[in-house]
Amino acid sequence: MIMPTRYRLASACAFTFALTACGGGGDTAAAPTTPAASTPAASTPAAEELAAEPDPTLCTEPDYAEENAEFCYGGGYAEAPLEEIPLGTPYEYADPDEPGMAETMTIQDVECGLTELDGAASNPAWDGSDDIPEVIPATAEPGMEFCQITATWENTGKKPIIGWNDFENLLTADGTEYAEDTLAEEATSNINYEGPSGCAPNLCSEINPGTPAFEVVKIYQVPTGTEPTAVQWPNATIASGPAVQFAVK
Repeated sequence: MIMPTRYRLASACAFTFALTACGGGGDTAAAPTTPAASTPAASTPAAEELAAEPDPTLCTEPDYAEENAEFCYGGGYAEAPLEEIPLGTPYEYADPDEPGMAETMTIQDVECGLTELDGAASNPAWDGSDDIPEVIPATAEPGMEFCQITATWENTGKKPIIGWNDFENLLTADGTEYAEDTLAEEATSNINYEGPSGCAPNLCSEINPGTPAFEVVKIYQVPTGTEPTAVQWPNATIASGPAVQFAVK
């Protein structure tokens, strides 16, 4: 008996199903499907990393600026502090505009809490005679006190200098600066001019190289209780500011 063609094909398909798919051919079973690997998303800075970014508004705080010096000082968000010279250490300043001119300053002592200074105020009653004193004691204003810086100065260059280069601002630990006010300026001038050297800042005869070092005094009037940590030197000019700051404690 001859079977119909469709019957024979169906039987053969059923018999060989275990070996291969019907009509598919080949000897190897199909490999299981593997999910495609996903592409990782682009990484973003963590919140804590963003929070750690330097903040330019905090560069005005001395401690923060020091901890982030490259950012604050290098980026121009804060002015880098001046080199600090230890108390009692001489510092020679060479005038950048006058080759051969150099002067050396050494801080010897700093005294604050003074409410009166002898020979510091000009006497308005002085008539030019010897009968009336030219200077009288200066009294600090209410809520204020004087700080007196005593130092030695010497011409260590090769050219004459007219008077010693004055100090700039007085500083405290938190970065507060005090300039010389009118009362303190008068006191500084009178105390030095009437003293042994007779030489006030930038106000005396020419001092030649090799002249022995002499004592100078600088006065500041500050709020009562102020504790200074440094003083800038020399005083600022149109072209440049102070070169260093001396520690005063």
